[in-house]
Amino acid sequence: MDTQHTLELKAYQDKVNSQLEQAKAKLHELEAHFKGQKADAEIETIRGLKTAHQDIEKKSKELKTVAEAKVAQTKADIDAALGNLNSKLTHMSSKIEHAVR
Repeated sequence: MDTQHTLELKAYQDKVNSQLEQAKAKLHELEAHFKGQKADAEIETIRGLKTAHQDIEKKSKELKTVAEAKVAQTKADIDAALGNLNSKLTHMSSKIEHAVR
């Protein structure tokens, strides 16, 4: 890989890692909220989201070792998984907001 590609990949990984940290914080927040309410269905959903989070972290780390031709597909997979995770986190957060009102 050339230097430019390496720099672009590093910037992408930094962006993904930042989003993963935000998602992780939101997961902890949601888990604490729903555990306090003993909301089993929501807690189970959060467990699934944690697994999705771990899968994204794994794919992000794999970017360092995949062949250049496969980088685009791996990035697309990560972007799709992050979008799905963030969408579900937003949905879970809205449940809290509606319950408070």
